[in-house]
Amino acid sequence: MNLELVGKEVQASEELKGRIAHKLEKIEQRLGRKLFFRVTLGKEGPTFSCAVHFALNRHVFDASAEADDLYKCTDEALAKIGRQVRKHLESGHRRTHDSIRTTIESDELLA
Repeated sequence: MNLELVGKEVQASEELKGRIAHKLEKIEQRLGRKLFFRVTLGKEGPTFSCAVHFALNRHVFDASAEADDLYKCTDEALAKIGRQVRKHLESGHRRTHDSIRTTIESDELLA
């Protein structure tokens, strides 16, 4: 896994880095390939923000969250990414059914 962690006016602790890496490793295992993740942490006034970005083939996954706690906003952003990945995998399974073209070709072969 390649992880780029960018902090804008925020220093991520080793615990937070490990927590982010662990959750992204689960996503990577679910997708079954090595990925490049970009996580951006920021602070504007009293609120923290976290944005997670990565691409898989032609699909781009983006999620961001804001909260008063850095850990809370990273958990929210990673949960959003998890939901996007789950929906992507579920929609991919629906596309594996035979199309009209393959059904017609198989019917012609049987006739």
